[in-house]
Amino acid sequence: PYCNNGTEASRGDSAVAAVHVRHGDSCDRQRSEPGPWNAMFAFDASKGRLDRVNYRWCYKLSVYVAQLKRLQQLYGVVT
Repeated sequence: PYCNNGTEASRGDSAVAAVHVRHGDSCDRQRSEPGPWNAMFAFDASKGRLDRVNYRWCYKLSVYVAQLKRLQQLYGVVT
C-alpha cells in the first residue's frame, strides 16, 4: 500500500511496510540475529542435516526493526 500522511508531501506517495510480531507461548528460544532459520528445525551435526526439534526459535523485535530500517534506507519505505 501507499500513503501520504502529510509528512511525506514533498516526496509524494511512499511505500509502507508493517510487521505484526507475536512472541507469545509459541516462542521457546530467541535469536538476536537474522538468518534462514525455520522455527521448528535445527541443524544436527551428527546427521549432517536439518532435523525437527521440540522447541521453537523466534526472532527478537530488534531483528525486525533492523530489517524495517533497511527497507527504509533502500527504498524510502515508511514504517
